[in-house]
Order: sequence, then C-alpha cells, then structure tokens
Amino acid sequence: MSVLMELVGGLLFIGLGVALAASAGKPPKAAPQTDEPAPAGNPDGVRKMRNAGLVIALFGAAFWVSAFMDSLVGDVVFNIVFAAVFLAPGGLYFYTSARSVVRPKDGGRGEAVAGAAVGLLMVLVGIVPVKGLHDIAVMTPDRVAREAARAEAACREDPACVKKKAEEAACRADFTCWAEHNMPAASVLCKDAVEKAATYRSEWTDGLFEPKLSLYKRGSEDGQVVYFGDKVRFQNGFGAMANMVYACTFDPDRGVVDVQVEPGRL
Repeated sequence: MSVLMELVGGLLFIGLGVALAASAGKPPKAAPQTDEPAPAGNPDGVRKMRNAGLVIALFGAAFWVSAFMDSLVGDVVFNIVFAAVFLAPGGLYFYTSARSVVRPKDGGRGEAVAGAAVGLLMVLVGIVPVKGLHDIAVMTPDRVAREAARAEAACREDPACVKKKAEEAACRADFTCWAEHNMPAASVLCKDAVEKAATYRSEWTDGLFEPKLSLYKRGSEDGQVVYFGDKVRFQNGFGAMANMVYACTFDPDRGVVDVQVEPGRL
C-alpha cells in the first residue's frame, strides 16, 4: 500500500469515526408547535455508537502510523492496531450478544443473533493481521525481498544513503577495508557460533580491550571473510580446559555461514 493511499484512507476513517462519535447522544429535535418532550435516547445505543466511532478513528490512526513510521515498524504497529481494533470489540460484542441469545430480554432474540454474527465477523477479520505479524516475525524470503526492494528504492532518493552506498562499494573493493569494516559484527556473531560448537563448557581468555578475531582472509564467495582467533578454551570429557583455534566464515548479508574449531593456538 502506497503512502498516499495510507494517508487518504487514514483521513477518511478518522473523519468517519470522529463524526460518528460526535453525533452519538445528540437528542432528537422535538416536533414543531407541540408541548410533547423529545423522546428519551437509548443510553446503550449511544454508548455503542461512540465506541464504534472511536474504533473506526483508531483504525484510521493505524494507517497514518504505518505511513509516517519506518516501513517495518509501521507494518508491525498497523497489524497490532488492526488486530486489537477488531478482536477486542468483536469478542466483547459477540460475548454480550451470545448471552442475550441464551437469555433474551423483551423478545430481542433476533437482534441478539444479529449482534453475535457481527461480533463473530469482527473477530474473524481481526485474525487476518496475525498472519502479517507472523510474516514479519519469521522474515520469510518474500518479506525479506520486499523489504530489500523498498529500502533500495528509498535509498536512491536519499543523497546521504547514495553516498554511503558508494563508500561501501569502494571499501568492498579493498579487502583489508572490507574485513575491518565487518569485524565488529563478526565478533558478536562468531562468538555465539564458537560457543555453540563446544560439547561441554567454554570460556573466553581475551582481555577487556583484546579482540576475539585477530587474522582474516578472503572467503570462498564474494564479500565473505574468514576470521581467525584463539581466545577460547573448551572443556573436554575429563573436565580439563584446552586452548582452541577457531575459523569463522562471515557473510555481511547472511551472518555466520560456517565455523570450524580445533585444539591449538595461532
């Protein structure tokens, strides 16, 4: 959905919701030239109308949040608000209407059945964005591709991003620059990968300002870097700690793709 459509759709829903909530509770005009008082309003109907207006306005606000916030964050907020707007009121409306079906008052069973159906429909609609949240959480290949294309399009319109991309391309052409550039991220991810390779306990021997990765070489694929280090000890089956050498293959786009650990020192 484009930003313009989200803004226009949000404005329409907000306007409709505010208008509906504002009109709720206004007493009807008395008939002209009559002394009869205006009929009393229905408090329950007024409350339902106001709640419906607020729900619609909140739904419109979700469109605006999705339009103005970062694409991924905006999508998360939009799906959460979408689900909450339909699931909570729909569930409550279904529950209260279903109770009226079982115990009708003043012969209103037909109205209660219709209300329960509307509540159930709202709940079903509210389940839809749960799938969207699932796609965001697991970052499916389609989601990753869409986010990458969206980010690339946004970058082309941002001079600062274009400059950063050019600097990154120049650094990538210089292997030493590229390896040093990715070393901070590799240090964090490779640490976890090395620890998972231990059969028993592991402990790091590097100091506070000592790097865990000290050497590197080109990887087998473009952009990959193989980092080496020997700042860890693994516990063996007899309980003794042994120094280990590790080689961690890091890909800037995929993270750690391989890790090899064996006894020794560099």
